[in-house]
Amino acid sequence: MLQIYLFNYTMNLLFLRKEDNLKYKSYKKSDDYSYVFGAFPVIELLENSPEIIREIIISEKYNEIDELVGKLETKGIKYSISDKSIRRIADKGNIYLIAVFDKKRGRIEDGNHIVLHEPSDMGNLGTIIRTMLGFGFRDLAIVGNSCDHFNPKVIRASMGAFFKINIEYFEDIDDYLNKFKDREIYSFILSSDNQKKLVDIKSCGRYSLIFGNEGSGLPTKFESIGDSVLIPQSEDVDSLNLTIAAAVAMFWFKENVEI
Repeated sequence: MLQIYLFNYTMNLLFLRKEDNLKYKSYKKSDDYSYVFGAFPVIELLENSPEIIREIIISEKYNEIDELVGKLETKGIKYSISDKSIRRIADKGNIYLIAVFDKKRGRIEDGNHIVLHEPSDMGNLGTIIRTMLGFGFRDLAIVGNSCDHFNPKVIRASMGAFFKINIEYFEDIDDYLNKFKDREIYSFILSSDNQKKLVDIKSCGRYSLIFGNEGSGLPTKFESIGDSVLIPQSEDVDSLNLTIAAAVAMFWFKENVEI
């Protein structure tokens, strides 16, 4: 029986090495699926959300191919071994694993939230997602005309943290506020006349930290939404980078704000 199993396993690998999955090409926002590039984020997806995986595409150069194939077969996850498919899909070289996964509309829970209004840079978005996980935040609301959070560049920048947090999209900030009420709102904005300094915020209930677009920040409308918050900084710079500002705020709230 063992010899038969090993024969079938070997023949399966040989067959899959010849397979070139023509249906998968470069990512498009209109697709109902997306990709994960790279071994570490693929393993994160496999461990945290295996139910959304359509297929794992493996390079023949991947060092732990036998171990991975055994794990995928145990979980019943489809896979193929094809460098040609990887070259067709990936945006650059040195990619040895690609996961194809279904896009799912997410839902955030009624806890503490990070809210991003019209984020435009995919690398920044992925970095913020990773930072959120580092400081224990699990719920992200994305509002308005934003970059595509399912884009592989976002997922790769998050280093797999994308699959450990909840993300929900809202057309307008009013849609978000109508769904999540009875919470403290902190809008990080530079142009408000009545600002609180971040270091002066000590206690609150459930809260939402709102950050604006990388280029324009939050619109003036947000001056009347909750409390306007200022991160003290020197006069030598106009503002902090979005990812830095979000990280500073998350650290302060996690370490100093009582719930």
